Amino acid sequence: MWFAKKQAKMISSSKSEFSLVLTGDIAPSRRLFPEEDIIDILQDADATVGNFEGPITEACGPPAGFNNGMYLRTPPCLLEDLLNAGFDSFTAASNHSADFLWKGMISTMTAFEERNVPYAGLGRNIEAARAPAYLDTSAGRLGVVAASNELKPGTHAGTSVPRGEPRPGVAPLRTSPVYRVSHEQLAQLKSISEAIGLERIKSGLNMSLDDGKHLMLDLGHGQGIHFMASEGEPRVTYQLSSVDADALLKQIEQATHRSDVTVASLHVHTGANGRINDQSVPEFLEVVAHKCINAGADVVMCHGPHVLRGIEIFNDAPIFYSLGDFAMQHQTIEEFPAEMYTIHDTDPDTMPGTFVKMLEEDSGFPATMAPKSKLGKSILPLCTFDDGLTVKLYPLDLGKDKPVYQRGSPQLADKELAINILDDLERLSTMYGTSIERSDGIGTIRITG
Repeated sequence: MWFAKKQAKMISSSKSEFSLVLTGDIAPSRRLFPEEDIIDILQDADATVGNFEGPITEACGPPAGFNNGMYLRTPPCLLEDLLNAGFDSFTAASNHSADFLWKGMISTMTAFEERNVPYAGLGRNIEAARAPAYLDTSAGRLGVVAASNELKPGTHAGTSVPRGEPRPGVAPLRTSPVYRVSHEQLAQLKSISEAIGLERIKSGLNMSLDDGKHLMLDLGHGQGIHFMASEGEPRVTYQLSSVDADALLKQIEQATHRSDVTVASLHVHTGANGRINDQSVPEFLEVVAHKCINAGADVVMCHGPHVLRGIEIFNDAPIFYSLGDFAMQHQTIEEFPAEMYTIHDTDPDTMPGTFVKMLEEDSGFPATMAPKSKLGKSILPLCTFDDGLTVKLYPLDLGKDKPVYQRGSPQLADKELAINILDDLERLSTMYGTSIERSDGIGTIRITG
């Protein structure tokens, strides 16, 4: 839990509205100079919340041994650029939070704390990672709760005990995939499992779901593949951890009692039916987002896939299923650990710039199932709470076709691109019945109280 007061642009406590700006993923590697129009939007709001994807640390190591496609790292000095631009609180739960293990996470928390910046989703133990962060402003109090669905084993925070030091880490919102197949296909899978000896390996293991309708294939280290006989076409669904979901909702309820406006932040790369980093929304995310609103959240902001997803209005509260990126500058990271070269089978003497260019040309990062044309297009929502809620949607251009040293920095989209982004957003939101007005390249959603 972390508290702070917003000092800039103090206003009368009699103000009857509260304005909130939200952004997608942030991972700068060089100085950020957003254009004045964006700075005005960020600074004029009573609160601005962004999701920091990756550690804030000077050191390039020791690195994690697992592969997230890229080792992200932001030098602490660049946090100042974001604060000067108007950010005053962050969420820090993502699959990249542990790219440099516990030292990177401690460095991230220290960077926020030394600057008195509220952050949520990351902590020195699970209790702190799950706890709300609070921002006090003269217009009201903001509460933020954050969790990440995309985690490698062991990167979630550990529980405090009387003896022993807890593990720093991320607030988890774990899911496990369930591969739904026909009864005949399940029988075939079990026959294959028996033939190659996997059924013997499972002897003595706790496989309580292993019956006529389910088949568990053990992968070791507590990991497994869950097949389930179902009607209809073969597909992938996701089973949400009830422990993680209940903990998330409990913290949202706590924040709701202690703040005027509550934000739930969810980092989710997963798409529908086994897809990843595309514009589809998995059913479990819709379910948990609805539960967040029912628990008291005034808005749910999601991020992770690096592309836009639709907007749903549920019980008069907006759910942004993905805001895209706000600042993604992996192209100019100055140094990578040896693991990065090993993972991608590349000569470790390859210069970082050449290496990233090779990755992008091979579709290595961001790894997306969406067309590459969808990358670098985001929205910046401004939510104004008064008697109802008005959401202004500012299309953003991250300059994906610019030189690498200019790429990944946000600017307001020009007229043609703004139309393209809003068209895409409207298409994605239609399935939720969301109506978006337009004027001068800006979208608007109105919710009457």
